[in-house]
Amino acid sequence: MKNGLIHSKRIEIGRCLIVLYWKEKPEFKLTKINLFAKAKIDYKEEMIPDGCHKEHKKIRELKDSIVNYFKEKKPLIFSLQDFDFSECSGFSKKVLTTLWGIPFGRITTYKMLAELSGFPGACRAVGSVMAKNSFPLLIPCHRVIKSDLSIGEFGPGRELKKILLCHETSKNAIDEYTLKNKSLLM
Repeated sequence: MKNGLIHSKRIEIGRCLIVLYWKEKPEFKLTKINLFAKAKIDYKEEMIPDGCHKEHKKIRELKDSIVNYFKEKKPLIFSLQDFDFSECSGFSKKVLTTLWGIPFGRITTYKMLAELSGFPGACRAVGSVMAKNSFPLLIPCHRVIKSDLSIGEFGPGRELKKILLCHETSKNAIDEYTLKNKSLLM
Protein backbone atom coordinates (compact mmCIF):
# COMPACT_ATOMS: atom_id res chain seq x y z
CA MET A 1 0.00 0.00 0.00
CA LYS A 2 1.35 3.40 -0.99
CA ASN A 3 1.55 6.37 1.36
CA GLY A 4 -1.64 8.44 1.04
CA LEU A 5 -3.77 5.76 -0.64
CA ILE A 6 -7.44 6.62 -0.08
CA HIS A 7 -9.90 3.85 0.77
CA SER A 8 -13.69 4.08 0.65
CA LYS A 9 -16.65 2.29 2.20
CA ARG A 10 -20.29 2.69 1.19
CA ILE A 11 -23.02 2.44 3.83
CA GLU A 12 -26.70 2.45 2.92
CA ILE A 13 -29.12 2.87 5.79
CA GLY A 14 -32.61 4.24 5.91
CA ARG A 15 -32.94 7.20 3.57
CA CYS A 16 -29.20 7.84 3.54
CA LEU A 17 -26.25 6.74 1.50
CA ILE A 18 -22.96 7.46 3.23
CA VAL A 19 -19.52 7.05 1.71
CA LEU A 20 -16.53 7.14 4.08
CA TYR A 21 -13.04 7.92 2.76
CA TRP A 22 -9.87 7.34 4.76
CA LYS A 23 -6.16 6.81 4.57
CA GLU A 24 -4.13 4.47 6.72
CA LYS A 25 -0.59 5.75 6.27
CA PRO A 26 1.30 7.31 7.90
CA GLU A 27 -1.60 6.91 10.38
CA PHE A 28 -5.35 6.36 10.15
CA LYS A 29 -7.26 9.53 9.22
CA LEU A 30 -10.81 9.97 8.01
CA THR A 31 -10.45 12.28 4.99
CA LYS A 32 -14.01 12.86 3.84
CA ILE A 33 -17.63 11.77 4.11
CA ASN A 34 -20.22 12.02 1.36
CA LEU A 35 -23.79 12.04 2.56
CA PHE A 36 -26.71 11.61 0.15
CA ALA A 37 -30.45 11.41 0.49
CA LYS A 38 -31.18 8.19 -1.41
CA ALA A 39 -34.52 9.46 -2.69
CA LYS A 40 -32.77 12.42 -4.31
CA ILE A 41 -30.19 10.47 -6.31
CA ASP A 42 -30.38 8.01 -9.11
CA TYR A 43 -27.23 5.95 -8.99
CA LYS A 44 -25.86 2.66 -10.06
CA GLU A 45 -23.89 0.63 -7.51
CA GLU A 46 -20.65 1.04 -9.45
CA MET A 47 -21.00 4.86 -9.47
CA ILE A 48 -20.55 5.11 -5.69
CA PRO A 49 -17.17 3.80 -4.60
CA ASP A 50 -16.80 0.92 -2.22
CA GLY A 51 -13.13 0.25 -2.78
CA CYS A 52 -12.48 -1.48 0.49
CA HIS A 53 -11.37 -5.08 0.55
CA LYS A 54 -10.36 -5.18 4.20
CA GLU A 55 -11.96 -2.60 6.47
CA HIS A 56 -9.83 -0.79 9.01
CA LYS A 57 -10.93 -1.46 12.60
CA LYS A 58 -11.88 2.20 13.06
CA ILE A 59 -14.10 2.09 9.96
CA ARG A 60 -15.88 -1.02 11.28
CA GLU A 61 -16.44 0.80 14.58
CA LEU A 62 -17.65 3.93 12.78
CA LYS A 63 -19.97 1.87 10.59
CA ASP A 64 -21.45 0.25 13.72
CA SER A 65 -21.83 3.68 15.31
CA ILE A 66 -23.65 5.00 12.21
CA VAL A 67 -26.01 2.01 12.25
CA ASN A 68 -26.71 2.60 15.97
CA TYR A 69 -27.26 6.31 15.27
CA PHE A 70 -29.99 5.56 12.74
CA LYS A 71 -31.56 2.44 14.25
CA GLU A 72 -31.28 3.16 17.98
CA LYS A 73 -30.97 6.97 18.08
CA LYS A 74 -27.58 6.77 19.74
CA PRO A 75 -24.98 9.55 19.39
CA LEU A 76 -22.17 8.90 16.92
CA ILE A 77 -18.88 7.89 18.50
CA PHE A 78 -15.66 8.82 16.75
CA SER A 79 -12.49 10.50 17.99
CA LEU A 80 -11.69 14.00 16.79
CA GLN A 81 -8.05 12.85 16.49
CA ASP A 82 -9.07 10.59 13.60
CA PHE A 83 -10.20 13.44 11.33
CA ASP A 84 -7.85 14.79 8.66
CA PHE A 85 -8.05 18.57 9.06
CA SER A 86 -4.94 19.20 6.93
CA GLU A 87 -6.98 21.01 4.25
CA CYS A 88 -8.72 23.29 6.80
CA SER A 89 -7.68 26.79 7.81
CA GLY A 90 -7.20 27.46 11.52
CA PHE A 91 -10.56 29.25 11.59
CA SER A 92 -12.36 26.34 9.90
CA LYS A 93 -10.78 23.77 12.19
CA LYS A 94 -11.77 25.77 15.28
CA VAL A 95 -15.38 26.11 14.08
CA LEU A 96 -15.62 22.42 13.12
CA THR A 97 -14.11 21.17 16.38
CA THR A 98 -16.45 23.44 18.35
CA LEU A 99 -19.41 22.11 16.37
CA TRP A 100 -18.28 18.55 17.06
CA GLY A 101 -19.02 19.30 20.73
CA ILE A 102 -22.69 20.16 20.12
CA PRO A 103 -24.45 17.16 21.66
CA PHE A 104 -26.93 14.82 20.03
CA GLY A 105 -30.43 16.27 20.30
CA ARG A 106 -29.29 19.88 20.60
CA ILE A 107 -29.24 22.61 17.98
CA THR A 108 -27.30 25.85 17.62
CA THR A 109 -27.41 28.84 15.28
CA TYR A 110 -24.67 30.12 12.99
CA LYS A 111 -24.39 33.17 15.26
CA MET A 112 -24.15 31.08 18.44
CA LEU A 113 -21.57 28.77 16.85
CA ALA A 114 -19.47 31.78 15.83
CA GLU A 115 -19.58 33.00 19.44
CA LEU A 116 -18.83 29.56 20.90
CA SER A 117 -15.86 29.26 18.53
CA GLY A 118 -14.45 32.59 19.72
CA PHE A 119 -15.38 34.57 16.60
CA PRO A 120 -18.40 36.72 17.52
CA GLY A 121 -19.84 38.43 14.47
CA ALA A 122 -18.48 35.81 12.06
CA CYS A 123 -21.79 34.01 11.46
CA ARG A 124 -21.57 34.29 7.66
CA ALA A 125 -18.04 32.88 7.70
CA VAL A 126 -19.30 30.05 9.92
CA GLY A 127 -21.99 29.38 7.31
CA SER A 128 -19.27 29.07 4.68
CA VAL A 129 -17.41 26.56 6.85
CA MET A 130 -20.61 24.53 7.24
CA ALA A 131 -21.09 24.52 3.45
CA LYS A 132 -17.56 23.13 3.00
CA ASN A 133 -17.69 20.64 5.89
CA SER A 134 -15.95 17.47 4.68
CA PHE A 135 -17.43 15.42 7.53
CA PRO A 136 -21.22 15.90 7.54
CA LEU A 137 -23.07 13.78 10.07
CA LEU A 138 -19.93 13.22 12.20
CA ILE A 139 -19.25 16.94 12.49
CA PRO A 140 -22.94 17.73 12.65
CA CYS A 141 -23.51 20.78 10.44
CA HIS A 142 -27.15 19.69 10.23
CA ARG A 143 -27.45 20.90 13.87
CA VAL A 144 -26.78 24.51 12.84
CA ILE A 145 -29.75 26.67 11.90
CA LYS A 146 -30.44 30.34 11.17
CA SER A 147 -31.16 32.86 13.93
CA ASP A 148 -34.77 33.19 12.71
CA LEU A 149 -35.08 29.44 13.56
CA SER A 150 -35.49 28.35 9.95
CA ILE A 151 -33.27 25.36 9.27
CA GLY A 152 -31.28 26.93 6.44
CA GLU A 153 -29.48 24.99 3.75
CA PHE A 154 -27.61 21.69 3.83
CA GLY A 155 -25.35 20.23 1.14
CA PRO A 156 -27.23 16.92 0.85
CA GLY A 157 -30.55 18.82 0.84
CA ARG A 158 -32.90 20.58 3.23
CA GLU A 159 -35.22 17.59 3.45
CA LEU A 160 -32.37 15.39 4.74
CA LYS A 161 -31.41 18.13 7.23
CA LYS A 162 -35.00 18.14 8.49
CA ILE A 163 -35.00 14.34 8.72
CA LEU A 164 -31.74 14.32 10.72
CA LEU A 165 -32.93 17.09 13.07
CA CYS A 166 -36.24 15.32 13.71
CA HIS A 167 -34.39 12.02 14.18
CA GLU A 168 -32.18 13.56 16.87
CA THR A 169 -34.87 15.59 18.63
CA SER A 170 -38.50 14.66 18.02
CA LYS A 171 -40.78 14.34 15.06
CA ASN A 172 -42.56 17.53 16.17
CA ALA A 173 -39.45 19.67 16.64
CA ILE A 174 -39.52 21.01 13.07
CA ASP A 175 -42.63 22.47 11.45
CA GLU A 176 -42.11 22.67 7.70
CA TYR A 177 -38.52 24.00 7.81
CA THR A 178 -38.61 25.96 11.08
CA LEU A 179 -37.62 24.92 14.61
CA LYS A 180 -40.65 24.97 16.91
CA ASN A 181 -38.99 24.06 20.21
CA LYS A 182 -36.52 26.79 21.28
CA SER A 183 -35.46 24.73 24.31
CA LEU A 184 -33.38 22.58 21.92
CA LEU A 185 -31.03 25.50 21.27
CA MET A 186 -27.59 25.46 22.90
